[in-house]
Amino acid sequence: DVGLSRTRLAEYAKDFVTNGALLEEQYAFTRALFEVLDELGYALVLISLGPLELVHAIAERMGFHHAIGNIIETDEA
Repeated sequence: DVGLSRTRLAEYAKDFVTNGALLEEQYAFTRALFEVLDELGYALVLISLGPLELVHAIAERMGFHHAIGNIIETDEA
């Protein structure tokens, strides 16, 4: 078999975001800016060319209100 189910991809994305230090070590200025904008009532939207499952997991972890990403083509398998 080739490929990965959407469910499995979402699980991998959640594991990556939960277990990786990537988000903790990076984007210190951006994170501070997000906090200010959130307090001012702005809607925070993460837009990426990455797969929606990964973009959604990152957005949730970083406190975004919405996420926009690519929907990966799948088939019945």
